[in-house]
Amino acid sequence: MRRRKSFALAPKQPDLNFRAYQGGNATSLAYFGGAHAIVDMLAAAGADPGLVMTTLPLYATGVCICVPVNWGFTEKVRERLAQDPC
Repeated sequence: MRRRKSFALAPKQPDLNFRAYQGGNATSLAYFGGAHAIVDMLAAAGADPGLVMTTLPLYATGVCICVPVNWGFTEKVRERLAQDPC
């Protein structure tokens, strides 16, 4: 479902590097959500994974593990480590 919605946005030329929640971009949010297919799609479309969040000094790739650790989401930390230790 998420992937289908993401593909629907692609032809509309959205700003892939917009700053969203906590200053992260779309790639940060996709990493946090564990949506690796979306991360790959954003990278292929030109999103910059090198942008640093404004509230936490993290690159998009660090969001998948550092944010759940920082916020105390232990179940999310276990889930992320089981999937991929980033």
